[in-house]
Amino acid sequence: MKLSSILKPECILTGVSFDSKKAALHGVAAAAKRNPELARISEGKIYRELKAREALGTTGFGRGIAIPHSRLDSATTFTVGFITVPDGVKFDALDGEPVYLIFFIVGPAVETTRYIKILSSISHSLVDRSIVKKIIAARDTDEALSYFKGQLREDISTEEHTNKNILNIFLQNSEFFLPVLEVFVDLDVTGVSVYEGRTSASFLARLPLFAGMWRDHSEQFSKMIMVVMEKNLTNEALRRIEKVTGPIQDRTDMIVSIQEPFYIVGNLQI
Repeated sequence: MKLSSILKPECILTGVSFDSKKAALHGVAAAAKRNPELARISEGKIYRELKAREALGTTGFGRGIAIPHSRLDSATTFTVGFITVPDGVKFDALDGEPVYLIFFIVGPAVETTRYIKILSSISHSLVDRSIVKKIIAARDTDEALSYFKGQLREDISTEEHTNKNILNIFLQNSEFFLPVLEVFVDLDVTGVSVYEGRTSASFLARLPLFAGMWRDHSEQFSKMIMVVMEKNLTNEALRRIEKVTGPIQDRTDMIVSIQEPFYIVGNLQI
Protein backbone atom coordinates (compact mmCIF):
# COMPACT_ATOMS: atom_id res chain seq x y z
CA MET A 1 0.00 0.00 0.00
CA LYS A 2 1.52 3.30 -1.10
CA LEU A 3 1.14 6.26 1.23
CA SER A 4 0.50 8.47 -1.78
CA SER A 5 -2.54 6.36 -2.68
CA ILE A 6 -4.27 6.76 0.70
CA LEU A 7 -3.42 10.43 1.27
CA LYS A 8 -6.74 12.11 0.48
CA PRO A 9 -6.47 15.62 -1.06
CA GLU A 10 -9.96 16.46 0.24
CA CYS A 11 -8.67 15.76 3.77
CA ILE A 12 -5.89 18.35 3.58
CA LEU A 13 -6.45 21.79 5.13
CA THR A 14 -4.04 24.70 5.29
CA GLY A 15 -3.86 27.87 7.39
CA VAL A 16 -6.18 26.62 10.14
CA SER A 17 -6.28 28.02 13.69
CA PHE A 18 -7.05 26.01 16.84
CA ASP A 19 -7.15 27.36 20.38
CA SER A 20 -6.68 24.00 22.11
CA LYS A 21 -5.77 20.36 21.59
CA LYS A 22 -9.45 19.45 21.96
CA ALA A 23 -10.36 21.82 19.13
CA ALA A 24 -7.54 20.37 17.02
CA LEU A 25 -8.84 16.82 17.49
CA HIS A 26 -12.35 17.96 16.53
CA GLY A 27 -10.79 19.57 13.47
CA VAL A 28 -9.03 16.32 12.58
CA ALA A 29 -12.30 14.37 12.89
CA ALA A 30 -14.05 16.88 10.63
CA ALA A 31 -11.23 16.73 8.07
CA ALA A 32 -11.30 12.93 8.03
CA LYS A 33 -15.06 12.98 7.42
CA ARG A 34 -14.41 14.74 4.12
CA ASN A 35 -13.48 11.32 2.76
CA PRO A 36 -16.72 9.80 1.36
CA GLU A 37 -15.49 6.34 2.37
CA LEU A 38 -16.11 7.31 6.02
CA ALA A 39 -19.74 8.33 5.35
CA ARG A 40 -21.11 5.65 7.67
CA ILE A 41 -18.90 6.68 10.60
CA SER A 42 -19.89 9.74 12.60
CA GLU A 43 -17.54 12.63 13.23
CA GLY A 44 -18.21 12.17 16.94
CA LYS A 45 -17.06 8.54 16.80
CA ILE A 46 -13.81 9.51 15.10
CA TYR A 47 -13.20 12.25 17.68
CA ARG A 48 -13.82 9.92 20.63
CA GLU A 49 -11.36 7.37 19.26
CA LEU A 50 -8.75 10.09 18.65
CA LYS A 51 -9.24 11.32 22.21
CA ALA A 52 -8.97 7.78 23.61
CA ARG A 53 -5.68 7.28 21.77
CA GLU A 54 -4.30 10.54 23.16
CA ALA A 55 -5.16 9.31 26.67
CA LEU A 56 -2.62 6.52 26.15
CA GLY A 57 0.11 9.03 25.36
CA THR A 58 0.49 12.10 23.21
CA THR A 59 0.96 11.72 19.47
CA GLY A 60 2.72 15.09 19.40
CA PHE A 61 6.22 13.66 19.03
CA GLY A 62 8.02 16.98 18.77
CA ARG A 63 9.54 19.32 16.17
CA GLY A 64 6.13 20.92 15.65
CA ILE A 65 4.52 17.72 14.35
CA ALA A 66 1.71 15.50 15.64
CA ILE A 67 0.29 12.32 14.10
CA PRO A 68 -3.02 11.56 15.86
CA HIS A 69 -4.63 8.33 14.73
CA SER A 70 -7.88 6.50 15.22
CA ARG A 71 -8.48 2.76 14.88
CA LEU A 72 -12.12 1.94 14.21
CA ASP A 73 -13.80 -1.46 14.06
CA SER A 74 -16.24 -0.04 11.53
CA ALA A 75 -13.57 1.38 9.18
CA THR A 76 -12.77 -0.68 6.08
CA THR A 77 -10.10 1.52 4.52
CA PHE A 78 -7.40 4.00 5.49
CA THR A 79 -7.82 7.76 5.42
CA VAL A 80 -4.72 9.93 5.72
CA GLY A 81 -4.69 13.72 5.63
CA PHE A 82 -3.00 16.69 7.25
CA ILE A 83 -3.74 20.15 8.61
CA THR A 84 -1.32 23.06 8.82
CA VAL A 85 -1.60 25.36 11.82
CA PRO A 86 0.77 28.30 11.12
CA ASP A 87 0.16 29.93 14.52
CA GLY A 88 0.65 26.65 16.36
CA VAL A 89 -1.49 24.85 18.92
CA LYS A 90 -0.60 23.36 22.29
CA PHE A 91 -0.76 19.60 21.84
CA ASP A 92 1.05 18.17 24.89
CA ALA A 93 3.98 17.47 22.57
CA LEU A 94 6.92 15.54 24.01
CA ASP A 95 9.23 18.56 23.61
CA GLY A 96 6.65 20.96 25.10
CA GLU A 97 6.54 23.03 21.91
CA PRO A 98 3.42 23.96 19.90
CA VAL A 99 2.37 21.81 16.96
CA TYR A 100 2.20 23.38 13.51
CA LEU A 101 1.59 20.32 11.32
CA ILE A 102 -0.97 17.66 12.16
CA PHE A 103 -0.98 14.49 10.10
CA PHE A 104 -3.76 12.05 10.88
CA ILE A 105 -4.70 8.45 10.16
CA VAL A 106 -8.12 6.83 10.44
CA GLY A 107 -8.32 3.16 9.59
CA PRO A 108 -9.42 -0.39 10.42
CA ALA A 109 -8.70 -1.60 13.94
CA VAL A 110 -7.43 -4.96 12.67
CA GLU A 111 -4.79 -3.59 10.31
CA THR A 112 -1.98 -3.22 12.85
CA THR A 113 0.87 -4.01 10.46
CA ARG A 114 -0.28 -1.48 7.90
CA TYR A 115 -0.83 1.10 10.63
CA ILE A 116 2.80 0.73 11.67
CA LYS A 117 3.94 1.00 8.06
CA ILE A 118 1.91 4.18 7.49
CA LEU A 119 3.05 5.81 10.75
CA SER A 120 6.65 5.00 9.91
CA SER A 121 6.32 6.27 6.36
CA ILE A 122 4.83 9.58 7.50
CA SER A 123 7.41 10.16 10.22
CA HIS A 124 10.31 9.35 7.88
CA SER A 125 8.90 11.69 5.24
CA LEU A 126 8.93 14.58 7.73
CA VAL A 127 12.56 14.29 8.83
CA ASP A 128 13.65 17.19 6.61
CA ARG A 129 12.74 20.28 8.65
CA SER A 130 13.06 22.59 5.65
CA ILE A 131 10.32 20.66 3.86
CA VAL A 132 8.14 20.71 6.97
CA LYS A 133 8.49 24.49 7.13
CA LYS A 134 7.49 24.77 3.46
CA ILE A 135 4.41 22.62 4.04
CA ILE A 136 3.35 24.74 7.02
CA ALA A 137 3.87 27.97 5.06
CA ALA A 138 2.10 26.72 1.93
CA ARG A 139 -0.57 29.08 0.59
CA ASP A 140 -3.03 26.36 -0.38
CA THR A 141 -3.58 22.60 -0.25
CA ASP A 142 -2.13 21.94 -3.70
CA GLU A 143 1.15 23.59 -2.76
CA ALA A 144 1.32 21.80 0.59
CA LEU A 145 0.57 18.45 -1.01
CA SER A 146 3.19 19.05 -3.68
CA TYR A 147 5.89 19.67 -1.05
CA PHE A 148 4.95 16.52 0.83
CA LYS A 149 4.73 14.28 -2.22
CA GLY A 150 8.19 15.48 -3.16
CA GLN A 151 9.39 13.48 -0.16
CA LEU A 152 7.77 10.27 -1.38
CA ARG A 153 10.13 9.35 -4.20
CA GLU A 154 11.04 6.19 -2.33
CA ASP A 155 7.39 5.36 -1.61
CA ILE A 156 7.07 1.66 -2.45
CA SER A 157 4.21 -0.77 -2.71
CA THR A 158 4.01 -3.38 0.02
CA GLU A 159 1.36 -5.45 -1.71
CA GLU A 160 3.88 -7.43 -3.75
CA HIS A 161 6.74 -9.85 -3.14
CA THR A 162 5.10 -11.54 -0.16
CA ASN A 163 5.22 -15.12 -1.49
CA LYS A 164 8.15 -16.00 0.76
CA ASN A 165 8.78 -17.13 4.32
CA ILE A 166 11.73 -16.45 6.61
CA LEU A 167 12.91 -19.63 8.32
CA ASN A 168 15.19 -19.22 11.36
CA ILE A 169 16.96 -22.30 12.72
CA PHE A 170 18.82 -21.91 16.02
CA LEU A 171 21.28 -24.77 16.57
CA GLN A 172 23.28 -25.81 19.62
CA ASN A 173 24.24 -29.20 18.16
CA SER A 174 27.24 -29.13 15.84
CA GLU A 175 26.36 -32.55 14.36
CA PHE A 176 23.24 -31.10 12.75
CA PHE A 177 24.75 -27.98 11.28
CA LEU A 178 26.08 -29.20 7.92
CA PRO A 179 23.27 -31.73 7.23
CA VAL A 180 20.64 -29.03 7.89
CA LEU A 181 22.51 -26.55 5.71
CA GLU A 182 22.63 -29.13 2.93
CA VAL A 183 18.83 -29.40 3.02
CA PHE A 184 18.59 -25.95 1.48
CA VAL A 185 21.29 -26.64 -1.09
CA ASP A 186 19.29 -29.68 -2.23
CA LEU A 187 16.15 -27.53 -2.42
CA ASP A 188 18.06 -24.96 -4.53
CA VAL A 189 17.36 -22.16 -2.02
CA THR A 190 19.86 -19.32 -2.43
CA GLY A 191 18.69 -16.89 0.29
CA VAL A 192 20.64 -18.58 3.11
CA SER A 193 22.84 -16.88 5.72
CA VAL A 194 24.63 -18.30 8.75
CA TYR A 195 25.20 -16.27 11.92
CA GLU A 196 27.61 -17.10 14.69
CA GLY A 197 26.20 -16.84 18.18
CA ARG A 198 26.86 -17.42 21.86
CA THR A 199 24.63 -18.76 24.54
CA SER A 200 23.78 -16.41 27.37
CA ALA A 201 25.83 -18.55 29.76
CA SER A 202 29.06 -17.30 28.19
CA PHE A 203 28.12 -13.76 29.26
CA LEU A 204 26.46 -14.50 32.60
CA ALA A 205 29.48 -16.49 33.76
CA ARG A 206 31.50 -13.26 33.72
CA LEU A 207 29.17 -11.41 36.08
CA PRO A 208 30.07 -11.51 39.78
CA LEU A 209 26.55 -12.47 40.81
CA PHE A 210 26.62 -15.58 38.63
CA ALA A 211 30.29 -16.52 39.07
CA GLY A 212 30.70 -20.21 39.77
CA MET A 213 27.35 -21.16 38.28
CA TRP A 214 29.07 -22.49 35.16
CA ARG A 215 32.25 -24.46 35.91
CA ASP A 216 32.88 -25.28 32.27
CA HIS A 217 33.66 -22.02 30.48
CA SER A 218 34.22 -23.59 27.07
CA GLU A 219 32.14 -21.98 24.33
CA GLN A 220 29.05 -23.96 23.43
CA PHE A 221 28.21 -24.42 19.77
CA SER A 222 25.61 -21.84 18.76
CA LYS A 223 24.64 -20.85 15.23
CA MET A 224 21.59 -19.49 13.47
CA ILE A 225 20.69 -20.32 9.89
CA MET A 226 18.37 -17.75 8.34
CA VAL A 227 16.63 -18.79 5.13
CA VAL A 228 14.42 -16.75 2.81
CA MET A 229 12.48 -19.24 0.75
CA GLU A 230 9.34 -19.75 -1.28
CA LYS A 231 6.32 -20.53 0.88
CA ASN A 232 5.52 -23.65 -1.09
CA LEU A 233 8.90 -25.15 -0.12
CA THR A 234 8.62 -24.52 3.61
CA ASN A 235 6.84 -27.73 4.59
CA GLU A 236 9.22 -29.83 2.52
CA ALA A 237 12.19 -28.10 4.17
CA LEU A 238 10.83 -28.88 7.65
CA ARG A 239 10.22 -32.51 6.66
CA ARG A 240 13.82 -32.89 5.47
CA ILE A 241 15.22 -31.17 8.58
CA GLU A 242 13.35 -33.59 10.81
CA LYS A 243 14.86 -36.48 8.84
CA VAL A 244 18.20 -35.21 10.19
CA THR A 245 17.19 -34.20 13.69
CA GLY A 246 14.11 -36.23 14.49
CA PRO A 247 10.98 -34.44 15.76
CA ILE A 248 11.98 -30.83 16.40
CA GLN A 249 9.44 -30.47 19.21
CA ASP A 250 11.32 -33.14 21.20
CA ARG A 251 14.71 -31.46 20.95
CA THR A 252 16.37 -29.22 23.55
CA ASP A 253 19.25 -28.09 21.34
CA MET A 254 17.43 -26.37 18.49
CA ILE A 255 14.54 -24.02 17.73
CA VAL A 256 12.87 -23.40 14.38
CA SER A 257 10.73 -20.34 13.73
CA ILE A 258 8.86 -19.29 10.59
CA GLN A 259 7.97 -15.69 9.84
CA GLU A 260 5.72 -14.36 7.12
CA PRO A 261 7.26 -11.01 6.12
CA PHE A 262 5.03 -8.05 5.33
CA TYR A 263 7.37 -6.98 2.55
CA ILE A 264 10.47 -8.62 1.15
CA VAL A 265 12.42 -8.10 -2.05
CA GLY A 266 15.92 -8.89 -3.31
CA ASN A 267 18.18 -11.93 -3.35
CA LEU A 268 21.30 -13.21 -1.62
CA GLN A 269 24.19 -15.24 -3.00
CA ILE A 270 25.26 -18.48 -1.36
